[in-house]
Amino acid sequence: QSFPSCRIAYVRHIGDYDFRIGFAWTTLMAWARKRNLLGPDSVRISLSWDEPGLTPDGRLRYDACVTVPEGTEGEGQVSVKTLEGGSFAVFPYVGKVDGLADFYDEVYGVRLPKSGLRLRDIPGYRVHRESATDQIIGNYRHELRIPIE
Repeated sequence: QSFPSCRIAYVRHIGDYDFRIGFAWTTLMAWARKRNLLGPDSVRISLSWDEPGLTPDGRLRYDACVTVPEGTEGEGQVSVKTLEGGSFAVFPYVGKVDGLADFYDEVYGVRLPKSGLRLRDIPGYRVHRESATDQIIGNYRHELRIPIE
């Protein structure tokens, strides 16, 4: 599928992929609410930059993101950048947080290699379709978007 580029505000978490990621989300959403940047078209996105098996403990990078209008400026812990659009392979996930590792193993270890698709050298990301409350308690409904040529 093809998706346009979008402007995102984000807070980066560096540590383990654990409950502390929630602090990045809390900081980001409080910042966005205070500036009236959240609305019905807002999209929550997350980017995981590192592979847990290859990155030393405590050094995993994760960006909690929300789409924002052009011209939005970051402040404090909140940065702003453009997320590149283009063609993406889309993989939906519905399940508990403890099923994510198997999901990623299936997508990256089986489905993508069998597909013959060529990946672009930009980060993939997840679009969160679950409520913020479900995200906090580990009930996910999101789509993994992997950039392809």
